[in-house]
Formats: sequence, structure tokens, C-alpha cells
Amino acid sequence: EEVPASAVAAAAAVLAAVAPEHLVSLAPIAPLWLGPLLVGIKYLPGVASLVASFLAGLDGRSAAAVRTTAAITNISVSNIADNVLPQTATVNINFRLLPGDTVDNALQVTKQWLGPAADYASISVGGERDEAAAVTDASGPRFALLRSAIQSVWGAELLVVPYLMSGGTDSKHYRHLTNATLRFCPYSQDAAQGDAHRVHGTNERLSVDDFGRALCTYRAGLQLAGAARSGKAGGKGSHAPPGRLPVQHSMQVE
Repeated sequence: EEVPASAVAAAAAVLAAVAPEHLVSLAPIAPLWLGPLLVGIKYLPGVASLVASFLAGLDGRSAAAVRTTAAITNISVSNIADNVLPQTATVNINFRLLPGDTVDNALQVTKQWLGPAADYASISVGGERDEAAAVTDASGPRFALLRSAIQSVWGAELLVVPYLMSGGTDSKHYRHLTNATLRFCPYSQDAAQGDAHRVHGTNERLSVDDFGRALCTYRAGLQLAGAARSGKAGGKGSHAPPGRLPVQHSMQVE
């Protein structure tokens, strides 16, 4: 389907405001034709819309980085008998919100999908009503600390760049403590082996080597954070300005 103009506009705003450091950092390893476009997002008006439109039309993983996505994850009916139409049905829709999008907007979109049938449906948010979490400044000392922890385990030559985590995490339970939360998974994914499609899927697994490296990465991060807090490795950074990251929401339609 053609990507709606509104979706591209929202994605362009996110790329220009939230993700320039990420995309500019990827420019050195991007194809020759793509590198200048990634750099241009930060400096040239209109380039963000071009890149957003391109990414939104790719596979699901790329689309989730630039627009709100939704997937039906469960359908249940009140089946009285095999030869009787069910009187009620429940559909669970899993939303992953783009930065700047809201739960209220997801509810409104759901009603638009239903059309006239929305008058006969009950639409509610499953679980807690959580808006998107705050964004940590990727140019601040906290991301620099995480970069050091990763490179100390995975190699100093590894390029570490910020990205948009397209899923919910338990970090939301710590929002009252800090607005500088770094969400990351310290393990590798082999595209040739189809690792990305195994996440929350069949035969989901983690290699023994990656498990060990993940533990070492977390340990290095804790050690560096402890040293920074005690003043042995840099001072405390200022709080990052509030922002948005994708969050996961379930809409229940009956």
C-alpha cells in the first residue's frame, strides 16, 4: 500500500528532530548513494521526508523506525456451536507508536479502521495506558559511557550509534528515577541466519558466545557508571531534554 502523506510527514519530523545523530553516524558505512542523504537530514530541508518515505516503504523492521505500526495478535469469538455465527468477537491490535504519536491517536485510528461498525464496538487500551518514554541525549555522557562499555567487550573498532528501539521494555518502571534511560540489547544478529525473524518467534535463541559477551557488556557498563558516579571517570551529566520513543500498546476491540 502507498504510505500516507501524514505518516511520512510525522516520520520526517522524527528523523529531523530525534534521529540525525543516528543516521549521520551510519553515513560512513552506508552505500555511496545513501551516505550523502543521511548526512543531509541534519542540514538540508526536505531530505528527511525523502528518507522517511523510502524507509516507510521497506520491510516491517525499517518501517517501525519511521512510522507507527500495528499488528493483529489475537482474535477470539464466543463460539456457541460450529454451525452458529458468534454473537461477539474480540480482536487484539498491538501498536508500536512512533515518537510524537499518542495513545489517543491510536484509538482514533482504530475507530477509523472500523468505520460505521465502530458504533457497535467497545474499544479499550489493554493493560496500563503508557505514553512513550523519554529519550536520552545521544550526544551526552551517558551514551558515551555505554559506547565505551560496548567497545571494551566487542572491540574498539565497532561503530556504536544510537537507534530507535521499536519495542516496549521494563525501563518504563524507572521513569520516576531518571529521564536518561538507554535501551539496548548487547548481542549480535546474523541476517543470513534469519536471527531478526526469530525475535518473539519460533526457535528464538541466543548463542552461548553472545550470552557471555552480553554479561560482560553489562558488567563493564556498571563498572564505568560506578566509576563516573564516584568521580573517577568524568562527572555527572545534565539531564537530557524530554522526548519520545516507540512504546507498545494493545487495543482491544469487541
